[in-house]
Amino acid sequence: MKGESDSSSQTATARPRGRPRSEEAHRAILEAALEVLGEKGFDGLTFEAVASRAGVGRPTIYRRWKRKEELAAEAIESWRSHMESMPDTGSLIGDLDRALDLMESIVGDPAGRRLLILEMTEVSLAESLRETWWSTYIAPRIESFKDIFKRAASRGEIDPAAPIDQLMLLLSGAIIYLYLFMPGKPTREKVWETVNFILGRSRKG
Repeated sequence: MKGESDSSSQTATARPRGRPRSEEAHRAILEAALEVLGEKGFDGLTFEAVASRAGVGRPTIYRRWKRKEELAAEAIESWRSHMESMPDTGSLIGDLDRALDLMESIVGDPAGRRLLILEMTEVSLAESLRETWWSTYIAPRIESFKDIFKRAASRGEIDPAAPIDQLMLLLSGAIIYLYLFMPGKPTREKVWETVNFILGRSRKG
């Protein structure tokens, strides 16, 4: 009958072609990769181990990542994706204060603190992973962080000739040191003492 034919045709047209990408499987793979990295390090990270931990077949992983460096980099990055967008509050102090809020939210969470340390150790020890990590995640984030200082320079908050690359290195290194290695949680006042000392040489006038 014509009505039945039309209905069958519409059903066939609406049915998606191919096998849809499983976001649940994708998340499970990234979580499994983080667990394997934490237990065995980058050298012990294999697609077989991750597939077994995630409960998926190896082809599922191979379709998404060609090399384990790519999988490791995305797994480490997955837990800090909320830091992709740098704040824009309208002032340098406001932007940096929001960035400190984000840092404290990470180190204040035991899992986040462990993952931050994992990121530092595994990326620093594996040359091939470091290259992938830098080009895929760090370089774009650096450019976003630079925008904070470019906006500050345009507003006259810092000298337009201030060395932005050096400022970023000094600030990021000091903040990581304070939050990760000093005994106890540093007060915001203590952190700002260091931040203001570093920024002092970049002030305009």
